[in-house]
Amino acid sequence: MTEPSLHARCAALVQELGLASAQDVRSVQPLAGGVASDIAKVSLPGREICIKFALAKLKVAEDWHAPVHRNAAEYAWLQVAAKVAPIAAVQLFGQSQRDHGFAMEFLDGRQVYLWKAAMLAGSSLGDEAALVGDQLGRIHAASWAPGFDTSPFHNA
Repeated sequence: MTEPSLHARCAALVQELGLASAQDVRSVQPLAGGVASDIAKVSLPGREICIKFALAKLKVAEDWHAPVHRNAAEYAWLQVAAKVAPIAAVQLFGQSQRDHGFAMEFLDGRQVYLWKAAMLAGSSLGDEAALVGDQLGRIHAASWAPGFDTSPFHNA
């Protein structure tokens, strides 16, 4: 059985989450960089969103497989990050347990770039490292607080 195209999967997720009808998906542009997921910029009337699906077989030379339900843990982590450090989190639009995918805000523009690429190019990043460290520290501290529910992150 052939897996549905990325366009078909995105259209189905958009409809399942009530973001638009499947027919409203104008384009699906795969985004580079992910080895464990299919990630795409999806154009809808009046906005663009990002959709991410976990892959069972990673995009690497070895025959490396991973459980697709890990996508739910990633979504849960993004929800925690949004509560603890909203300035450092994307807006989430919903998640599908059935299709192991979720939709989130698509970020672009001149202020959006790959931090890793900038560091490797030797660009001056100013105070960004301190800001990132502060936000990550807040999220980490929240995850160690008494009563924090770790159950969404159990991927075994």
